Amino acid sequence: MKSIMKWTVIVFGGLIGLVLVAGAALYPSGVKKLSQTYADIPVETVTIPSDPEAVARGKHVAIIWGCTKCHGEDLSGSLLTNDAILGKIPAANLTAGKGGIGGSYSDTDWVRAIRHGVKPDGRGEAFMNNYSTLSDRDLGELIAGLSLCERVVCSDGGAMHLAAALGKPIVCLFGRSDAARWHPFGVRYELLQPASLEVRDISVSSVAAALERLG
Repeated sequence: MKSIMKWTVIVFGGLIGLVLVAGAALYPSGVKKLSQTYADIPVETVTIPSDPEAVARGKHVAIIWGCTKCHGEDLSGSLLTNDAILGKIPAANLTAGKGGIGGSYSDTDWVRAIRHGVKPDGRGEAFMNNYSTLSDRDLGELIAGLSLCERVVCSDGGAMHLAAALGKPIVCLFGRSDAARWHPFGVRYELLQPASLEVRDISVSSVAAALERLG
């Protein structure tokens, strides 16, 4: 019995040693890859549409290509992992709201980041999926969905969350939905919800006043 325990300890100790040696050997190359820059990436010219249909389809593109899976349903960022070994790995806030990168990204920056996985400073996006095959149309509509409108007035629903993902100030009209749970995140907003919980009871004047408050 003691002999079995002894050999078990030796085997496990050897495996742990191999893992540590492999980690020590791979660490420098991993750090080098993460810090590598790509200053001369050629960025294609992509037409960015601005019509409402294209913007709406941009949200669809964000969903089917998995953008919302990492960056959150409203693209305001999320925590990919909080691992004892890897540490905390966040997915960026893509909106133009507080803490988001959307307000500082040009169309060229978006094309470089989405299609080539390279940030504006030339560093690579370490944990990004491969979007190199994203068509020009899909890419253009996705970027359009990240840029249009100054302010938005809409009821609670997908359009409201898309507007929040784009970093747009919102006047949102709530009926029976749970406003504490479903209000917009990451942007300035005015939430109107009447005591009757009926959207039709929200007056035009109150919406206009809310728009004024947003500035």
